[in-house]
Amino acid sequence: RRLEIAGSARELDVVAHAAVAQAAAVVQQGDAAAARGVIRAARIAVATAGDPPRQRARLLQIDSRAAYARGEFDLALDSGRASLALVTAEQGEGSLDQAEALHVVAAAHHGRGDYRAAAEQNGRARVIREALLGAHHPLVADSWANLGGSQLALGELDAASASFDRALAIRTAAFGDGHPSIADLLLNQGGIAARRGDLDAALADFSRALAILEARLGRDHPRTIPALLNLAGLALQRGDLESARAMAERGLARVVERHGESHPSAAVALGHLAEVAVRTGDPERAVDLLARALTIREAALGTSHPQLAATLQGLAEAELAIGRIGPARAHARRAVGLMPEGEARLGLESWISRLP
Repeated sequence: RRLEIAGSARELDVVAHAAVAQAAAVVQQGDAAAARGVIRAARIAVATAGDPPRQRARLLQIDSRAAYARGEFDLALDSGRASLALVTAEQGEGSLDQAEALHVVAAAHHGRGDYRAAAEQNGRARVIREALLGAHHPLVADSWANLGGSQLALGELDAASASFDRALAIRTAAFGDGHPSIADLLLNQGGIAARRGDLDAALADFSRALAILEARLGRDHPRTIPALLNLAGLALQRGDLESARAMAERGLARVVERHGESHPSAAVALGHLAEVAVRTGDPERAVDLLARALTIREAALGTSHPQLAATLQGLAEAELAIGRIGPARAHARRAVGLMPEGEARLGLESWISRLP
């Protein structure tokens, strides 16, 4: 009888493990609609198996990643923190599972706009992984990539570029130069090049990234969305408005198809389309597009997230183009209140001071 019970327990544990693995795969594929169902099924399987701590922690991380993909960053942070607490209580400090949980928490912080906290957690995870796995393991490359993303968001371009270079060297050695994870790093390096004004290098990086992702994952895969939106933004910098419109529309269509009209990535595409509208003499359309983008971002991020500043600044400029001085001033002042200290904030304050 005891052997029967033990065998049954092992079977339940196998089922729970398989259910959690399936949930992880669905979330990794970017299927937000299917994710809720498979996560619910995995939760039942884990509970039936007696709620083993490691499977429960993994499922909380999957919950966090799924919430992040939906733009629900507060929920992502709650699930990530719960996973980290469970792993640390069960295994102590310095385990690989703790490093993974730290990265999940960091991603949620990043989504909420707390880039310094994200950098700190990503840095902790990188140290743990390197100590346990050595400097050239692909998981260490993931940690360098995550840390670089936080550094880039903070405007620390040199540090971010160095982190991405480390990740790129490890991944290329491990997977070759056509792997989708290489594309992710190219998008980041292209972003740095664009911010430094090297638009040709940025175009090469973004185009190569999109080619890799479409070749390996398919043209309609959700991981192609950032590449399309980056190319749209770069086309705006280069003054190629038709390419900007085409890329932004393609990106928006894929966002809506995969995630719905209220996903934060839709706001990015709408912002690009609004800038095209302003620069082609249609500020009224730009105001409509930016109002939609602002509603999306406020719903997803709250009313005080720093990412709102760019949308508000665009609204101010579009309203001014129409001749509505009061709304332009109000949007610009709100944007200033969300911006960190720096040249961009000073420039917008100066812009406000020149309004009639």
